Amino acid sequence: MNSRSKAVFSNARPAGFARINRASWIDTLRVVAAVVVPTAAKGVIIRRPIMERLAQRQGLDTSAVRQMQRLVRKYGRAPLLLPIPFRPELLILDPADVSTVLHCSPQPFATATWEKRAALAHFEPKNVLISDASRRAELRPIHEHALASADRLHPSSARFKTIVDRTPGDFGRHWCRPAERTRLRSRKPGSGLFAGPYSAIARATTSL
Repeated sequence: MNSRSKAVFSNARPAGFARINRASWIDTLRVVAAVVVPTAAKGVIIRRPIMERLAQRQGLDTSAVRQMQRLVRKYGRAPLLLPIPFRPELLILDPADVSTVLHCSPQPFATATWEKRAALAHFEPKNVLISDASRRAELRPIHEHALASADRLHPSSARFKTIVDRTPGDFGRHWCRPAERTRLRSRKPGSGLFAGPYSAIARATTSL
């Protein structure tokens, strides 16, 4: 998780964390070499098959897992600060801390990092993940409404399942077909999932 806050880099503790540990320079270099570089080489958004096969042959994923386990044994499960100059990174080692990071974004934890912008800007330039803080505050409630993130099951889950069940052949190979048939909008403007203030978004919504 990238942090843009100089306070984080100087060991100040962001709100929400009881403790933050700081990795040594040697351990920071080990994480970059064993975890960051192989992950970037395989492709963060779109996977590179050649690099994935190479990583599998060399056991790079296993090495990355072992490196993370070693950090937990050495530093504990509190977030671990990697003191990378000009771009400090915070490793989340405990699943319980994930919600804290999400609630503390986009400040001090950046969401519109250059990696995300490079990956998404060419086909989703207005995506909430690469929006600034003010635009993100406007878009995030709309996304959460569309995804029904507060519900255990999406209101349209039965319809999604029907479309998937009707997809012939291997779903993994033909997933684009049901995605094209699945919409986040009602057939009637101003009703259903995007009723009221979301009707304008509904009219502009395309396939998932």
